[in-house]
Amino acid sequence: MIWIRALANGALELILAAFFLTATFIANDGARIDEPHLVVIDVLAAAAVALTGWRPQWGAAMGIAVALAGLAFDADQFGLWPMTLMCVVVSLMRLGRWPLAAVSFSVIFASSVAATYRASITEEDVLWQALFTWGTLDAFMLIVGLGLYAASRHAADLAEQESKAVRLQAAIDLHDLVAKDLTIIAMEAERAKLDGATAESLSAIADRARAAGVALRSTVGYLSSGRPDAPAVTFAGALRSGTARLERANFHGRVEGDLSPTLPASIDAAAGRILTEALFNVSQHGRRKGRWHLSAEKTDESFDFIITNERTDGPIVAGLGTVSISQSARAVGGHVDQSHTICDWTCSVSLPLTGDGS
Repeated sequence: MIWIRALANGALELILAAFFLTATFIANDGARIDEPHLVVIDVLAAAAVALTGWRPQWGAAMGIAVALAGLAFDADQFGLWPMTLMCVVVSLMRLGRWPLAAVSFSVIFASSVAATYRASITEEDVLWQALFTWGTLDAFMLIVGLGLYAASRHAADLAEQESKAVRLQAAIDLHDLVAKDLTIIAMEAERAKLDGATAESLSAIADRARAAGVALRSTVGYLSSGRPDAPAVTFAGALRSGTARLERANFHGRVEGDLSPTLPASIDAAAGRILTEALFNVSQHGRRKGRWHLSAEKTDESFDFIITNERTDGPIVAGLGTVSISQSARAVGGHVDQSHTICDWTCSVSLPLTGDGS
């Protein structure tokens, strides 16, 4: 949220400091202006607040110096520099600089009480009144500081979540759209080396190399300036390329149902990406010369398809491919069920054609 980030970046302290500075000049018909050296103290107090957000140590040191200057030169305690300087403490609390905040608060609070006591020393119980007044006002400012610290932590958590999401999506894109194509290029090159290079095999390798370059540029663009449009992939296109690759690898497949469905663009792209990864998993983790099967069905409410294949022996390890399949489905409001037995692996996908998915 924008307002949370504004609070976390110090907007409230600057607003409060500007308010206290303005109130100082307006009070008593602007009589403060007639005391130039006191105006300097008020302005420096506001400057200390701004400096703290940029350089906490320098701001704290400046705040302490201004508090001592106010105690020394503002004999009648006519300004609001104590309240302005409490914004320095608030900034330090927001930043989590607790030792600096404690030292600054102690000096500012002591200076405030001493200045009030000195200005009203002839009044009865003035010390207790000063302690109560500044204790109440400064306690309020401390509560504000704690609130801003919480807002700052929340904003940091949101930023970290966004950063993790970007890194995860970049990793998935590199896995699905770059590493996969490079692996296929290597497989095609090895096959061409064994069986002899043909125009068709060389063309397939060139197409994969171009696709890997496009995907890599897309991922770099995502990392540098936000999410661009990923390379377009449809269910029918993924089926054609995946089937051709499996046939060249001597996998025996059977497909049935709605194989060229008319789908909303977002659903078609998600189905294509899921199918691409699923068929790639068949070629990588399925039994050589094994059998695989795809069944697809489009209803009024959803597009569903199931991929099964004979798998090799060994443990099933969930990796980025599994994450990618699930995330692509969730992005359009669908769900995926991936299961396996000793003999086969099954990926069941359901993508809604209405609601968020459309």
